[in-house]
Amino acid sequence: MQPAFAPICIIAVLVMSTVAMFPVWHNLFSIATQDEEASHILLVPVVFGWLLWCSRSVILTSPVTHRMWGLAVILCALVLQEVGLHYSAQVLWHGSAVLSLIGALWLVVGSRALRNAWPAFGDRRCCCSRFRFLD
Repeated sequence: MQPAFAPICIIAVLVMSTVAMFPVWHNLFSIATQDEEASHILLVPVVFGWLLWCSRSVILTSPVTHRMWGLAVILCALVLQEVGLHYSAQVLWHGSAVLSLIGALWLVVGSRALRNAWPAFGDRRCCCSRFRFLD
C-alpha cells in the first residue's frame, strides 16, 4: 500500500528536476516557439501525458519503491548537460533534461512502476486498439 503523500513526493521531485534543468527547458521552449520547423516539440508533452493517462491504472497500482539508481541517472544527466554545453552539442544538452526527469521518476517511484509504465510507449494496443488499420 502506498503512503498518501507519494503523489506529492513524485510531483515535488519532478518539479525540482525541471527547475534544476530550467536553462535547458527554456532553450527548448524558445526554439519551439520561434522556429516553425521545430514547433512539433510542443506536442511531445501532450502526447507523453496522453500515453501516461492510457496506462494510469497499471501505473497507479504499481508499488512505490525508491531506487537510488535514479540518482546515478540524474548525475549522468548533469554530466551530459556540461558536456553538451562545452562542446555545443544541443542533442546532449537537451537530452540531459529528459534524462534528468527519467532519473527523478526512477528515484521516487522505483523500477517496477517505470517498467509497468513502459508498455504505454511500446505497445500499440494501449491507445490504438480501435483502429484496425494500425495493426
